[in-house]
Amino acid sequence: MELHENLSRRIAAGAALKPWLILGPAYENVSALVPGLTLYETPLTGSGAAVMSEMAAQARTLAAMLQPREGDQATLRGQTGRWSLARMPENYLTWGQYYTQNHLVTVMAATQVTAARRGAHRWRLCTRVASWVMVLINGQVVFDSGLTPATTIEGFQEAEILFDAALHAGENQVVVVMLRIGRMARVGFSFESLDADVHCAVALGEGLSAAERSQVEEQAAGMRLERDILYPEHTLRLYLAQAPAARAPLTVSLLTAGGQRIVQVRPSAAGEVEVYQGKQLEEGTYRLECQWFNPAGEALTAQSYRVQMLTPTPALPGYEHMAERVQRVLRHYTTANDPRAIWSQVARY
Repeated sequence: MELHENLSRRIAAGAALKPWLILGPAYENVSALVPGLTLYETPLTGSGAAVMSEMAAQARTLAAMLQPREGDQATLRGQTGRWSLARMPENYLTWGQYYTQNHLVTVMAATQVTAARRGAHRWRLCTRVASWVMVLINGQVVFDSGLTPATTIEGFQEAEILFDAALHAGENQVVVVMLRIGRMARVGFSFESLDADVHCAVALGEGLSAAERSQVEEQAAGMRLERDILYPEHTLRLYLAQAPAARAPLTVSLLTAGGQRIVQVRPSAAGEVEVYQGKQLEEGTYRLECQWFNPAGEALTAQSYRVQMLTPTPALPGYEHMAERVQRVLRHYTTANDPRAIWSQVARY
């Protein structure tokens, strides 16, 4: 049967491979081990080479043993997570956070690739930030950037890595591993087969048939937020184009920026779902998480939306109020409930 394109699709030669299952990102404060500028900021004089080598060796060993399926639980750098579907529409997939101290970010991506012919193929890996990148096919490392940054950054131009690697007959497991240390803990990639069309698919977990799992993707594609910026007079509503299936129930949770749950609803029909009243929320950033479960009650897949609660402030037009307007803006960003902590630090500065 034909599955939803988020789960399985034909990829033309030269186009970015999709779909992917993702483990991570896992963030770890390593400032005690790697102080100051890292090798990814100043390659000749930066620190962190020994730490990166150790962490990359651990990630390589883990990746070689993986047979990931959607929903499988795994531990990455001491943090337990699940392999989840990446629905990002972009061809270049990226993850990251900005910190005031050096952090390690680790991400693994996995997909199943089938080509019309076995044997050697030409591949292109693209990254936009200096990092340690590895590619494994069927558990074997076919590319490893090592300590040399995987890209030479010139502005924000994309850099390319070309290499040859063989595929077996039938499905081949492809895993991409990305690591970076820095205050800008960010990694990303796109991966292409240059000389042949291929078929890509994610390995599905147990509990649902392929048809039932594909229906969940149809439900996710039909979701719409009424608005993602709320004022006190607004109600946070979610629109469902399809009713959740009985064997794949859906929960909708409103969470604070720190992950604390405010409310949870379990919709059972298509149409509008009323989640919360804006007047009951403090100003700040929230996350609306829509999560599906398999018949055993295990997490299957999720889709999240960022929601901002604001209370409009009367304007102060005129140059004579410039200083007050500046102070209002700085005060807002100093106290804002925003997960991107760097901006509050800039405002304080």
